Amino acid sequence: MIRLVSVQTGTPRTVGTPHAEDSMERAFTSAIFEVIDRPNPEWTVRRAAQAMQAREREPAPAADLARCRGLSEGWRSRLAGRGISL
Repeated sequence: MIRLVSVQTGTPRTVGTPHAEDSMERAFTSAIFEVIDRPNPEWTVRRAAQAMQAREREPAPAADLARCRGLSEGWRSRLAGRGISL
């Protein structure tokens, strides 16, 4: 017997760059995609991850990231724990 667990609404959407060399930039199609709020559009997932990884070598981008509205407390703590001035 098949049991229906949930129904999701929205429109599938393709994002990214087709055939990009970098796997993080390649195109993919989401199952359901709906942007509700994007308070920091200049901060892509890739840029934020790079700032977090390079926070000791390059503290300025990490400090900018730490000031973003909506950043999780976990990320703020990790940034602050490495001597980044918030």
